[in-house]
Amino acid sequence: MNIGSMKLIRLAVIVGLAILQAGCIAAAVTGAVMMTKPPIQPPTAMEGENEYFKVRVTTDCDSFGCKSFNVLVENKSSTTLKIDWSKSQFISNNQAYGGFWYEGIVVRDRNMPRTPDVIFASGSYNKKVTPNILIDVALFPLVHWEIKAMPPGEIGIYLVMEAEEKEKTMKLVTKL
Repeated sequence: MNIGSMKLIRLAVIVGLAILQAGCIAAAVTGAVMMTKPPIQPPTAMEGENEYFKVRVTTDCDSFGCKSFNVLVENKSSTTLKIDWSKSQFISNNQAYGGFWYEGIVVRDRNMPRTPDVIFASGSYNKKVTPNILIDVALFPLVHWEIKAMPPGEIGIYLVMEAEEKEKTMKLVTKL
């Protein structure tokens, strides 16, 4: 390859980059949409309390939708509380749709019963949970677990706890 053809190749690359940059500037000036992510949905908070505990649940969203909940429980009592994740349910449009997966649980075993989490007297507890129904196997590009976004409408959590050997429940819902 001679020096003249190398100069022509460089010139073609520079012109190509200039055209690409001009296209991006024109798209920005005219308001044309270039491959951008949708905006992130702000978290939605749900709160409730009784004589034993106070609960705050927020949605955890990214640019592809809301995929999990952040659960904060404060024990207001002088007794130990237990969260029964085997009985707690994801709510979508006023129907229960199964339990939750969280860090430390093997994904394929997410529907198996598990031991309750303990919150000591006057203590607090925080956990990120994902509805089991949103977890599926994706085959492309490689086989992996995929977490889908929550459907629009009314969503929430039905939390089952034990206080003084009695079952205490709380339903917290919001609109997406």
